[in-house]
Amino acid sequence: MASTVRVREAADGDATAMADIHAAAIRERGSDTYDDEQLEAWLANVHPERYPIDDGGFCALVAETDWDDLVGFGLLDLEPSAYGSDTGRIKSIYVRPDAARTGVGTALIDRLEAAAREAGLEQLALTASENAIEFYERQGYEGVDTRTLEMEDGVTLPALRMRKRLD
Repeated sequence: MASTVRVREAADGDATAMADIHAAAIRERGSDTYDDEQLEAWLANVHPERYPIDDGGFCALVAETDWDDLVGFGLLDLEPSAYGSDTGRIKSIYVRPDAARTGVGTALIDRLEAAAREAGLEQLALTASENAIEFYERQGYEGVDTRTLEMEDGVTLPALRMRKRLD
């Protein structure tokens, strides 16, 4: 079933749904590449109050479709990062598993990139979980180097730092 994806700025009332999407995506998609201990450590970081919805230095977006309410979200740190004064950082893009591969992630990344351009940024960086690398590669991001994300209790997640120059 074809559906229209609408992307809008996140509002305070969206935080709980964002956390639900985040957790569902980790459980479903993360299990392809990470073990149970790693998934539980990753899930321990999912809390509605952790999304910077009202922070002026961030762009927080949510995606909706004709057939459902929120099905995805994306967060972009617009402040120049350690990666360079002209570089913003995509903090996350998550799509509810039943909406994966329907254009939601692409719609979110397109809007985040547009926001970065509007803010005068020339490139974006991100750290991709192993299960998300192919998605970002399809969007034109290139691997820079491998990273190890430190979670609670000494649990680590292998990841890839990626970058894209904005046109």
